[in-house]
Amino acid sequence: GRPASHYPGWKVGAVALSPDGRCFATGSHPLYPTGELRVWDSITGRLRFPPMPHTNYVKALAFEPGGKVLASGDFNGLVRLWDTSTGREIGRPLPQGEIVMCLAYSPDGTILAAGLANDHTGKAGVKLWDTRTRQPIGELLPSTRRVTRIEFRRDGRALLADDEGPATRLWDVTRRQAITEPMNDELAGAFRPDGRAFLTVGGDGTVKLRDAATGAFLASLLTASSRATCAAFRGDGDLVVAGFDDGTVRLCDPDRK
Repeated sequence: GRPASHYPGWKVGAVALSPDGRCFATGSHPLYPTGELRVWDSITGRLRFPPMPHTNYVKALAFEPGGKVLASGDFNGLVRLWDTSTGREIGRPLPQGEIVMCLAYSPDGTILAAGLANDHTGKAGVKLWDTRTRQPIGELLPSTRRVTRIEFRRDGRALLADDEGPATRLWDVTRRQAITEPMNDELAGAFRPDGRAFLTVGGDGTVKLRDAATGAFLASLLTASSRATCAAFRGDGDLVVAGFDDGTVRLCDPDRK
C-alpha cells in the first residue's frame, strides 16, 4: 500500500505493531520539543483516529498483549495509556521522572516496564508498573546508562534490559534483583520461543546463545568480521537469523552448535 505519511520534516521515532497485526502505531516529532502519536489501519494505511498530541518527543510505544491498550512514553517522562478502540486516553499519565526510552509489557499484561534515561535525575534504569493498580512495583532496576530496549522472558518472571554501554543485563522481575552483571559489548537479540535461552549480538561480530535462567554462555552461533546488530529466532526456535553492520544477513541452525 501507500506510505503512512507524517508531516513534512517530522521524524518517526517509534513504531509498534498490534498483536493481531490489524493496526500499528507511530510516534513522530519535528525538530523542536513536541510530538504526537498516530494509530494506523494496517490494511488500508489510513489513520484510525485523529493524531494524539504530546508535549514532547514520543520515543517509546508498546501494545499490551490483548491489543486493547497502547502505551506511549515521551521525553517529558510521562507514560500515557490509550484505548485502541476509541483513541481516547485512559486515566492520568504515569510519571516516570525521566525521559522514557522504551516500553514493554509482560506476556500476561500485568506489568508495564519503562526503560529510562539519566538526563534529569542521573538515575537510569527500568521502572516496573502494576497495570491493574497503576502503581510502581518496587524500586528502580538501576543502570549506569540509558536503557534502550526491554524484552520479557516468556514466563514474565525475568527480563533483558539493553543500555547504551552497549551492554545487556538479565533481571529477576519477581525479586527485582539482577541475575547477571552487565554483559558488556553485548545487546539482547531475543528469547528463544520456549523461554529457556536468549541471543546476544556483539561488537566483535559474535551471536551468542545464553541460558535464560542464569545468563551463562551456551554457544557461539555465528561469527563475522562486522558488528552483529540484531538477531531473532524463527517461531519454532529451530532457526536463527542475524544482521550485521556490513549489510549481510546470516542464518544458523542452533542445534548444530
